[in-house]
Amino acid sequence: MRLILIMIYVGLLQACSWGATTPLVIAGLGITEYAQFKSDIRERAEACQASEEDLLPQSVNAISKGDADRIIRVYLSIYDNDELPANMQAESIYQIGLIYMNEYNQDRDDDQAIVYFNRLKTEYPDSQLCAHVDEHLAIIENRRMNSFSYDADTLLAFRDAVKERAQTCVAEEAALLPLSIEAISHKQASKAVNVYLDMVKDTSLATLEREQALYQVGLIYMNKVNVHKDNTTALYYFKQLLSRFPDSPYCIDAQGHVDTLEAALD
Repeated sequence: MRLILIMIYVGLLQACSWGATTPLVIAGLGITEYAQFKSDIRERAEACQASEEDLLPQSVNAISKGDADRIIRVYLSIYDNDELPANMQAESIYQIGLIYMNEYNQDRDDDQAIVYFNRLKTEYPDSQLCAHVDEHLAIIENRRMNSFSYDADTLLAFRDAVKERAQTCVAEEAALLPLSIEAISHKQASKAVNVYLDMVKDTSLATLEREQALYQVGLIYMNKVNVHKDNTTALYYFKQLLSRFPDSPYCIDAQGHVDTLEAALD
């Protein structure tokens, strides 16, 4: 309920403060440029929401449009309004902290995020949001210990590269499970392989699950998008499937991959 109330209230304030200026954002853009502009906003919004699920839609929208300052002023007007419930004021301060620390915010400022997070903890110590604040303060501290930092555009480029690798994975092998695609596209195939091999060893699992896990290991190793692609290892695991689970429904496809790999290796 608290989120519904503040979303409605923010929406009303936005309607008052944004409506007259919105056309200026697209002034001078042709049809092609406008389409690209909208596409870029959608990409940034998706990345922003994926990086922080607690962001309200209005916060995501502002960050994706490079208009974080305006939504922060809206949230501050809620915070300064003593006639509004304390939980809405606390949520406003929380959203400001999230916006400032979001990695897709072009004007990211971790120091300002800390200021507002600490204000929330000081002024609203009984708020359930305080536990979330501690988690985000820990994230900021971890960032400071990391010597590498990327700007929002670089992070989006990384994300686009991951999406492209994921699409290529699916195009090459439709039988890959989401876990396999995720691991390959993020260049972390070994993590998925370890999970699958643990499943193969787990005799408490259904036989079909163990067979599928072993088949996935072979698919991962032979996938051309996998930076650690290894046809010899893929061949080994496909043959393991054929020998250990000869009646598996995956054996027909596994045998096909064995034939292809052996021909390639010869």
